[in-house]
Amino acid sequence: MALEHKTVLITPALAADMLRQNTINRPLRRGIVDTWKELLRRGEYVQTHQGICFLDSGELADGQHRLTAISEMDYIAVPVLVTTGVPRAAFEAMDSGVIRTASDALKEDRRLVEVVKFLLKIRSSKEAQTYALVAKNLDKVRSQHDRLLSFCAARVRTWTAASCRAGVVVSLKLGYDADYVLGTYRALAHSDFDSMSTIAKSLYRSQATGKVNTGNSLDMMARMLKVLNPANANSSRVQIISFEDMTASVRKVM
Repeated sequence: MALEHKTVLITPALAADMLRQNTINRPLRRGIVDTWKELLRRGEYVQTHQGICFLDSGELADGQHRLTAISEMDYIAVPVLVTTGVPRAAFEAMDSGVIRTASDALKEDRRLVEVVKFLLKIRSSKEAQTYALVAKNLDKVRSQHDRLLSFCAARVRTWTAASCRAGVVVSLKLGYDADYVLGTYRALAHSDFDSMSTIAKSLYRSQATGKVNTGNSLDMMARMLKVLNPANANSSRVQIISFEDMTASVRKVM
């Protein structure tokens, strides 16, 4: 059986019919389906060379997640490339390559993309982070992130993680004194204790002694926002009661 390729307008009913041949795929991942549904609702779907394919024996070999998403939508007609007649050997080779990251797809600095994705997650944990959504938000923080990297390009564990860089970006967007914000970040990144404010020293000690869970990225960003606010410079404690203030700040700038 020869390979055949054609663009088909797939409706919810047709998607459901195609899914009857979905007997050999890996388990469905609900999160991927929800991402596809949100992408379709926001009008971000763009037809590409990737689509739906069926083996020469009739089984659905690729496309179960997007078909499931379409089948669960209200009426919609989505143009999708459908390939039939694929040999089983080709199916066994599918998805064995290197997965592209968002920065690969967007041709952007990985560090900037990391920060934007982190901030979008804080803005709304229910919002699917499609390439289009990330791309739309890059310019909201690009200049602040570029300024940060120009001032301090160090890469060290904890202090230059996406959560800490996000704290700097948001602080700059909120209008905090840039010299204080960037100077504090660089002092933390370079372990320059003498250049730290009182509150920055407190956070640094807490991190060094393990009193702060640096693996909790939300907590680290909340603490960075406290430390990077010049109004808190002379405080001897970095106390986080809730993430509400951090979430409000992110929503304000994003």
